[in-house]
Amino acid sequence: MLELFNKLLNLKKLEMKEGEIKLLGTSLCLIPPHVYVLLLKELKNMKKEQIIYESSKMSSLRWFANLTKNMGKKSRYEILELSLKILNLLGLGEIKMEKQSEKNTEFSLSYSLTADLWGKNKTPVDYQMSGFLAGLLELVNGKAVVCKEIKCMSQGNKNCYFIIKEDIV
Repeated sequence: MLELFNKLLNLKKLEMKEGEIKLLGTSLCLIPPHVYVLLLKELKNMKKEQIIYESSKMSSLRWFANLTKNMGKKSRYEILELSLKILNLLGLGEIKMEKQSEKNTEFSLSYSLTADLWGKNKTPVDYQMSGFLAGLLELVNGKAVVCKEIKCMSQGNKNCYFIIKEDIV
């Protein structure tokens, strides 16, 4: 992770100016994770946690579309590989693609910061990562997708697991 960080810094793809951070031309905002988890808990109490998923998905689509423009002509696999490395820079945990088939793609997330700060819960809590993965796969595959976290550390699992399927309306 540090190697990618340094490479981005050297290539001036990670810019840090007074009051501003940009990664691959997209502004970033560093929010203390406790603030995010408290906000997420409030949204969940109001049964509006889907807002985090949808906004993360839209943000991911925009962010990774910008990334692909900066990368030039790359294969879908190269775009996916680099994008996953960049997601790992966010500090939300280490995301890995586990399986890919024509019907779905599965990812694991080891050490979920969100789940760790949330604590024990009956249902998965990584709405942001679900949205990021959905946006990324939608961009890479060119098809509408949905992502669902099927297992979460907050439920007592060792890792979090996500499954992404084509969104059939």
